Amino acid sequence: METINNADITARIKADNGWWARGKEALDVDQYKRRHYFEAFFTLIWEQRPRRTPVVMGPRRVGKTVMLRQALAEWISRGKDPRTAIYLPLDTPLYTNNPLETLVALALKASGLEVMENALFVFDEVQYRMNWEQELKVLHDANPKTRFVASGSAAAALKQKSQESGAGRFTDILLPPLSFGEFLEFTEREDLAKPLPPNLSDHPAGITSLNEAFIDYLNFGGFPEAALEQRVRENVVQFVQRDILDKVILRDLPSLYGVTDIYELNNFFVFLANNTGNELNLENVSKYIGISKPKLIKYFTYLEAAFLIRKLQRVDMRSNGFERERAFRIYLASPSLYTALLAPVTAEDTIKVGRLAETAIYGQWLHDLSLQQNLVRLRYVRESKQGKHPEVDFVLLDAATNKPKWALELKWTDRAFESPKNELRHLLEYCHLNELMSAHVTTKTITSAKMVDGIELNFVPTARLALTIGQNIISGRISELEKSSE
Repeated sequence: METINNADITARIKADNGWWARGKEALDVDQYKRRHYFEAFFTLIWEQRPRRTPVVMGPRRVGKTVMLRQALAEWISRGKDPRTAIYLPLDTPLYTNNPLETLVALALKASGLEVMENALFVFDEVQYRMNWEQELKVLHDANPKTRFVASGSAAAALKQKSQESGAGRFTDILLPPLSFGEFLEFTEREDLAKPLPPNLSDHPAGITSLNEAFIDYLNFGGFPEAALEQRVRENVVQFVQRDILDKVILRDLPSLYGVTDIYELNNFFVFLANNTGNELNLENVSKYIGISKPKLIKYFTYLEAAFLIRKLQRVDMRSNGFERERAFRIYLASPSLYTALLAPVTAEDTIKVGRLAETAIYGQWLHDLSLQQNLVRLRYVRESKQGKHPEVDFVLLDAATNKPKWALELKWTDRAFESPKNELRHLLEYCHLNELMSAHVTTKTITSAKMVDGIELNFVPTARLALTIGQNIISGRISELEKSSE
């Protein structure tokens, strides 16, 4: 009977680092576009001021591994010895039971380097090491002239561990699904991705073209492979099921949280996907699908940790929270998950597009560091009032005063512009109750502004708003990452 030994592991490390012998081309990343975060991310690695270890988090298939390999290629392009670019994918079975320190020592020996100073070690899928944060902390502290980078797919679990154990040592980088702007660039529609003018004039390429691209984004836009490769689009159901859901629900969540009833969890996620953008009541959901409330709460935690869903809390018409929070909205991390699990949508599917557009708008905010790091002040409005249910899609509350800074109502039609007093009566009421002098409303095609009952309503096409939010937020995020390297 043969057992695995260090020679086997060393051979695998050499196979995983083919560029040591064949050069940068062996990384095979030239055909992939770079995410908007890449330059700021690599600056963290290269500059080391202050010295931090980047920890890249996010859902599966958003491009984390590609970005890591692009960083290795850039490292070599800047004149570094290819042997100092060391990649260790920790989901490899041969690596799983070995401490990071052991893998580093074996990789150093395999590379032929005498010392590890000025080397770059990349640990991909780090969540497969139970105590990765402690091990990485030790490596970081003991090797001040060595760069380390880590990545993983279970965002919430990684974030909590990296913050608790790596304070002052790690920089967390959340890599969400593609923004709408990134999607346009990845699919070579840069003319639609140009920054929008501030004066609300028509988009130079026309709102029709932008809307067509937006529907494409809803169906296929969250994940780079689905956005870029026709073969993946044609088999998007298989792609999402095999490469995202199966790996998360069958492997990641059981290993990290001990989930035992995989079939039940999978069915629950499909239920949530079908209700993206809807308000859910925990008690009603429990009765409807036959899962106890304590187990539902755990499932919500697991699926949020895997970055498949996000919850949005509600306030009443005066922006007050509820003493007992029984209801909330649920959003998929990307609307293209809905497409893969259920069916693609067309522009004529007004109701479905409306919910997926709302999911997409919420998804653009997932790129916002301020919403990730601080108390999340984004809310929706809904309450029961004399048999009615007044509702506003999104409001942002001021952290100091709890007063709304802005309110937004999402529509995939132009009816709200044509008949605002009827279509926007809840939004107008909310503005009056909270002394908001203006609000935002999306349309399908109209860009304009008008005064209604003393409230300035700014109308903008939904697709255009998604593009603007993503562009503005990503620009701000890049600035925050750059500050980390100063």
